[in-house]
Amino acid sequence: MKQVITAPLKSSQVTIRNNKGKSDTVSVKGVTKGSRVKLYNSGGKLIGSWKAAGSTTILSVKQLGQTNGKIYISITRSGLKESKRVAVSYSGEQTNMLAAKQIKIYNNRKTSNVIYVSHLKKNDVIRVYSAAKRGKQWIKPVTAKGSTLKLKIKQLGKKSGKVYVTVTRNGMLESSRFGVGFKSER
Repeated sequence: MKQVITAPLKSSQVTIRNNKGKSDTVSVKGVTKGSRVKLYNSGGKLIGSWKAAGSTTILSVKQLGQTNGKIYISITRSGLKESKRVAVSYSGEQTNMLAAKQIKIYNNRKTSNVIYVSHLKKNDVIRVYSAAKRGKQWIKPVTAKGSTLKLKIKQLGKKSGKVYVTVTRNGMLESSRFGVGFKSER
C-alpha cells in the first residue's frame, strides 16, 4: 500500500520576521492541528521541526541571518508522507544607523555643498533626506565604491540646518534616519 504525500504549503501561508538582536519568527497559517512543520536552510539542513497546536503556528528560530535569504518549509499531516519543500524568501535585518563621527557637512557659499560619509563598506547605499520622517531626498541614492563617499548637493541653504542620512547594506533594509546639523554658509 502506497503512502500519500501531504499537499505542500503555499508560500502565501508563511510569514517570516527577521528580527534584529532576538529570535526570528516564522508564522504558518492554514495548517491542520497536529501536523508536523519542518524548516530547512538553503543548504537543506533541518533548522527545526514543530507540531502544529492549531490552524496557525508560530515557530521561533534563533537567527536566520542579517541579510535576506530563503528558507524551505514542508508539512506532514497525520498518516501521510512529508510534502515537497517550498521556498520562502525573507527580508534582511535593518542596517545599523550611521554615527555622527561618520558624517561631515560643508555648507559652502559659492560652490556646491559637500557631505562626506566615512567607514562604509563597498556597495552601501546612502540617502540624504530633508526631514526625520517623510521629507524629500536631497539627491538620488548613491552607492559607495569604497570606504568614504563624497556627496555634492547644489544648495542646503544659507542658514544652519539639519539633514537626515541613511545607509542600506547589501541584502539588508534601510537604516533609521540619522540627523546631522550643519552650520550656516562659510
